[in-house]
This record gives sequence, C-alpha cells and structure tokens, in this order.
Amino acid sequence: MIIKASDCDLYDVLSHLAFQAELIPRVTRAQKATVSISDYSKEQKEFLDFILSQYVEEGHRELASDKLPELM
Repeated sequence: MIIKASDCDLYDVLSHLAFQAELIPRVTRAQKATVSISDYSKEQKEFLDFILSQYVEEGHRELASDKLPELM
C-alpha cells in the first residue's frame, strides 16, 4: 500500500497506518496552532507565524536545534 502524505509528518503516517487516523497536513496543524497564539504581542505573533510557516514548508526537521540558529 502506498500512502501519499508528503505534506504530513511521520507521526500522522504512523497513526494512519496503525489506527486508520486521518492524515493531517502540516498546514492544518499550523493553522490550529495559529488560533492558540492569539494572546501574544504583535512581534511574538510575527515570529511564531514565521516559525510555523517554516514548519509547513519544510517539516519539523527545519526546526531542529542545529538549524534554529540559522533560521533565527
């Protein structure tokens, strides 16, 4: 069986295989997080939006501790 989930994280693929859970694209996860960050200052929200956009585009590996200094 081939699963087309290039826009999902490994967790979603494994949950789908093991439990038939719905595949959730990174963009959907980021949108849910955006709702939760509405209490932050404008600058904090801009930074978090940037981090979430990197997650959506590149996946969680883009947020690894060895890459964060370059990203910031």
